[in-house]
Amino acid sequence: MAGETQITCKAEECSRTPLKRGMCNAHYLRWWKATPKEERPAPTVEERFWAKVRKTQTCWIWQGCKKPSGHGMFVVQKGRTVSAHAFSLELRLGHPTPEGKEACHRCDNPSCVNPRHVYYGTRQENVDDAWARGRHPIGSARPAAKLYEDQVIEIRERYALGDDAKELAREFGIKVSTLRHIVLGLKWKHVGGPITRRRELMKKAA
Repeated sequence: MAGETQITCKAEECSRTPLKRGMCNAHYLRWWKATPKEERPAPTVEERFWAKVRKTQTCWIWQGCKKPSGHGMFVVQKGRTVSAHAFSLELRLGHPTPEGKEACHRCDNPSCVNPRHVYYGTRQENVDDAWARGRHPIGSARPAAKLYEDQVIEIRERYALGDDAKELAREFGIKVSTLRHIVLGLKWKHVGGPITRRRELMKKAA
């Protein structure tokens, strides 16, 4: 951004980005090899953190342990493990995630720890943002989905024509309660097919 000072390696005449102890990776390795082990201080928390980050022109990619979702995890100290992107924002702002808030991504990259791509928001704000960006899988794209969209349409059509709910549920391998939510339009809202009204459903059940 305009007006910001570009931080560079503290080695003389080096313009590379500092990664460890104020030095770029090349100068840090030279210092590490030239310094006796007993004279090397233990890395700080910040140094351990940034050593696991690969910076690009946009996102800064976490190279350490990750959740199945792709979000990085970082052990700050024994007994405290946090999301990597949350800790990145904590380092920038100087305080941990406020109570009732969570670290949310501005970008669509869960592995990104660029603090400029992260902000504090409520759980609902985070969920709403994810839906708005299309990051939540729906329908048959969900790992736990038991049906495909064409099967949902078939269920709705056949139920509207009079097929028995229990028989349909058994045929498609789902619970009767799930089938009723489908034909009422409470589940699979993005899929077409005839929707049965509650009054019609109660008549059929009777």
